[in-house]
Amino acid sequence: MELIFEAEQMYGSVEKLADEVLTLLDSLKECRLRESFYRAMEALKHAETADDTATVQEALKECQRITQQLNDLQKTRHG
Repeated sequence: MELIFEAEQMYGSVEKLADEVLTLLDSLKECRLRESFYRAMEALKHAETADDTATVQEALKECQRITQQLNDLQKTRHG
């Protein structure tokens, strides 16, 4: 209960705190998606180097999927 009081003192209201929590969650989602995108790009580079066409296609699809999720997240933030 004391932590709730301290949070309300810091943010002024529960609504303001809730908005801050949602913003932090969105930032966490974005960070995780960017990390996933980095890993997918590394897999793509490796597949291209190995001349593995099937894996290149899979990695491209994964990069596109993650890019779409990042775009969707940006739209929800600004929409």
